[in-house]
Amino acid sequence: MRKLMSFVLLLAVTVILVVFAVNNDTSNADEENKSSTKDDIETDRMNNDERPDLAVRGKDGPIRYPTNDNLRLAHIHIAVITYKTTFNNGGNPLNQESFQNALNGTKEKLTAIQYDGEKKDELQKAIDLTNQAIDQNAGKGDPILDDIHQNVHDLLEYFDGEAKDIEVDEIGNPLNEEDKIPGIDYSKW
Repeated sequence: MRKLMSFVLLLAVTVILVVFAVNNDTSNADEENKSSTKDDIETDRMNNDERPDLAVRGKDGPIRYPTNDNLRLAHIHIAVITYKTTFNNGGNPLNQESFQNALNGTKEKLTAIQYDGEKKDELQKAIDLTNQAIDQNAGKGDPILDDIHQNVHDLLEYFDGEAKDIEVDEIGNPLNEEDKIPGIDYSKW
């Protein structure tokens, strides 16, 4: 049952990321066509002020703590390219473009986090390492990816109380039988 719930959660997050990407592309085009006014700036400032900081155990109230969701999503992005969560890439290994997209997604989610508490240095380190990995065009097996993952993983454990990793092969299939969801034919991924 737990594995099924993990799979459903991963699937839901994937759908959310796709919807976000599509909406983001549309909203970026709309924003480029608008002129910046004082009212727009005030509205943006107000919306940012409404988002609370990261919260320890924020998973208990995800609507109240949307920045915790950004941390969870950053963890998923970096976990995919460090082979620590399942993913479906059509049965193909990740390519360099996949690594760069995941790093950019990690950066986007980390920089969207509002936080000024005792873990701010660790958060900034994760952002700095991610920027460095993007600049270096980091790819499969690059140790900086493991450093980023460990940093984000530790932050997620601190704020949410847990951060689960699943060791997978190069096409995203779980290596351990206990991590496989019954009824899923991974050979068709």
